[in-house]
Amino acid sequence: GAVGVDADGMVAEGGVAEGTAQAEGAPLPAQRTAEGHQVAGPAGPSTAGSSDPDPTRAAAPAAPSRGGARTGVRRHRARLAAHSDLLRLVTDLIAEARSLPAGAIFVEAPLAELPAELGLGAAGAPLLSPDAVAADTVTGEVLIAEVTIVPDPALGRYYAKKLKKYAWLPRAVDEKCGFSVRPPMVVAVGESGRVYPSSAVALREALPLLTDERLARFEAEAARVAQNRPGTRRARRRPPGRR
Repeated sequence: GAVGVDADGMVAEGGVAEGTAQAEGAPLPAQRTAEGHQVAGPAGPSTAGSSDPDPTRAAAPAAPSRGGARTGVRRHRARLAAHSDLLRLVTDLIAEARSLPAGAIFVEAPLAELPAELGLGAAGAPLLSPDAVAADTVTGEVLIAEVTIVPDPALGRYYAKKLKKYAWLPRAVDEKCGFSVRPPMVVAVGESGRVYPSSAVALREALPLLTDERLARFEAEAARVAQNRPGTRRARRRPPGRR
């Protein structure tokens, strides 16, 4: 079947590098606050409006032409579930550290569908969908969060890619809205369970009340999620002259 390959030649079975798109019959991504309340926004992610397509949010894979179809689907669903679990851990942490009320965190919602008072609808990329957007009405801050699970050697590359993808948002927000947008938090976790050091720093900066103990508990939970996710497979390269 078709295989999707990223810049390092890494693929997931069925052609997914680290997808978050919704496969048919797969569980919907967690779309709730820490207390379990549903929030606005569609379940499926979208990168439309971005000039930097993200291979970690690939479309659902095409079924292999012969053999392994069921295994590929199960693998893909497990990877989607791991992304959703990591995102839930992050939104729980944000809600707890910021004491946010129910409905203050929007999961995978296009910028155009966020509340107008946040000022993100005029950012120029209405269909861009961050993993999570949190509105802190007490401090007047908007927090952007992205999560990813990748092979450990690729942690720095994917961290920088996602950071660049959303780094322009704080400068594009409508100043009349009264909110300021913090630099994006990118939570990147290696398949070994290692949380990228820059991700821990970003969490501390965005969540001033986060204690060492709570951060350590989050890192342990994130490690379990990453370690239990099916790993990335490398594309097998055919010898020259073979089809």
